[in-house]
Amino acid sequence: DALVAYHEKDIPSPETLRHRVMAFAACRGAIKRGDPLNIRQMKELINDLFKTSRPFVCPHGRPTIVRFTPGELGRLFHMKIGVTVSKDASEDLIHKAKEAARELNLPWMERRDTLEETGGEDCEGLLEFTRKCPVYRTRDNLYKFHLGTAKLRIAQMKHGHADRLVKLLPDKEYLTVVDATFGAGGDSIVLSWALQGKGQIISLEKSPVLWAIGQDGISGFSDADEDVLQAIRRIHLIHDDFAHWLQQAKSNSVDVVYFDTMFRHPVKKDINNRNAFRNAACYDVLTEDVLTQAVRAARCRVIVKERPFSPIFKNNAFTYVDSKKGQSTAYGVIVCQNKD
Repeated sequence: DALVAYHEKDIPSPETLRHRVMAFAACRGAIKRGDPLNIRQMKELINDLFKTSRPFVCPHGRPTIVRFTPGELGRLFHMKIGVTVSKDASEDLIHKAKEAARELNLPWMERRDTLEETGGEDCEGLLEFTRKCPVYRTRDNLYKFHLGTAKLRIAQMKHGHADRLVKLLPDKEYLTVVDATFGAGGDSIVLSWALQGKGQIISLEKSPVLWAIGQDGISGFSDADEDVLQAIRRIHLIHDDFAHWLQQAKSNSVDVVYFDTMFRHPVKKDINNRNAFRNAACYDVLTEDVLTQAVRAARCRVIVKERPFSPIFKNNAFTYVDSKKGQSTAYGVIVCQNKD
């Protein structure tokens, strides 16, 4: 590039020339497509990339990362998640479902006699809008918004028992908590109820299906006590992935950032009755860079729920790990230094 510019009398400045030479050298010495790498080398490559000041472009300005929506990625692998309605759908409901399909970037599928006919042979699942609420159907399972274990956990707190997650929150009168992995919403509901309106729950969900079902549940779910319903209504659910949201978040802008990525390693007894939920979920990895961004955004603490054997707890950033013998889950806590 520099020689061509010189030949064409477009002589670059010394700074520009230096950058072009270094960019050329960097690209020549970089790992190329087809170069064999093991898992450790792949992880090191990604970690090294995000230690740079401009991780999203190469020295020449070409993108190093391409972002796909779940729908786009699914189509690349010939997977298909569509949007449809129940058989008895009104025109208003059909219009609502079509608008949702457009907003979520998922294909609209005209309802046929059976779900198999509606989605076709390669369809992984259908986000079906019904008169009561949207549900997600797979060939052998169904998922819809529900309280799950949140109902039992809240009942136990009402009787004076401490909740493992809630007791890890910092002792402040008003808390802003980010639940970075909304999923089925259980933790968000418990946290919102525990704060009793003295704080804010911001929940993030990348999956378009789980976001749509969660958003409808937050605004329309009715099968619960009034105080629980109010806790649900106070949740602010955002359709975004945690890595992107945290990267955009201002430093010290929230009190707590909470991650629950453990559904990547389900308890065996829960696999079959949560097939639809797991089919719709997004499995983003909690990297060291994301943890760093969470610590930057949090004034007080970062909390991670995982299996006790999770390698993430080997990270020296964790202040302590709340784990008890015989329990299948553990909570790693990072106390943000000089901020808590």
